[in-house]
Amino acid sequence: MSRIETTFNELSGRQAALVTYMMGGYPTLERSLDIARALIDGGTDILEIGVPFSDPIADGPIIQSAAKKALETGASLRRILKLCKAIRERHPIPTVIMGYLNPIYQMGYKKFFEKAGTSGLDGVIIPDLPLEESNDFRTIAQAHGIDVILLAAPSTSPARLSEIASKTSGFLYLVSVYGVTGPRRKISARSLKFIKRAVHTISGQVPLSVGFGVSKPEQVRKIVKTGANGVVVGSSLISDLLKSPTCSKEVLDRLRTKTRKLKKATVLLG
Repeated sequence: MSRIETTFNELSGRQAALVTYMMGGYPTLERSLDIARALIDGGTDILEIGVPFSDPIADGPIIQSAAKKALETGASLRRILKLCKAIRERHPIPTVIMGYLNPIYQMGYKKFFEKAGTSGLDGVIIPDLPLEESNDFRTIAQAHGIDVILLAAPSTSPARLSEIASKTSGFLYLVSVYGVTGPRRKISARSLKFIKRAVHTISGQVPLSVGFGVSKPEQVRKIVKTGANGVVVGSSLISDLLKSPTCSKEVLDRLRTKTRKLKKATVLLG
């Protein structure tokens, strides 16, 4: 059983998992360690680390801005894997990277997963990896004990959702809204209906985590009430850092406090 699966099992019946996103290498690789520690101290259950890319098709302006700045400071796939290793040496929680296929393809799948394995990485999320072209990728990942977390969009049919659920590992990442990442003022009734339908369709086959647009504790509570096993929060955390990229103690304390409030909202109330 993977570290990600173990985390969901340990939380089952008590809390949903809080997955928080940070941009690897923003504002610098060194400061990324401080950000990771603040998120983990705040109660993050699974840490998602972004790999900056020049053409992030699934990301909104907030994450795009952080990615651009990270690339300007020299962040790369190899350096993000070294960052993951440094985080693993300090913290036991599961870590996943969220990145795009091109840099991994350029490195070579086998070499990438070898490096990912020695970095202590638990999973990968690749938004532009089509399900139909993922067999080799998933096979090599499995050989190295790394989960490949697949995504499903609001337009996904129940049959397609079941197929994705049968091939994902770790959890299924359910995109709650149409469009790119970024905070929304509220979770719409339409999104909540889609999440409930997905929970029913998957029916415990694999943990289901909901992301895109989630930024507030009240939104987390609404998603948890649908039966989702996890909630992913990213852009709102990055937004706070973009306002003060020095990562001072005060900024990190605010990040820690915000994460703690998000985590509190994942508790299942009878």
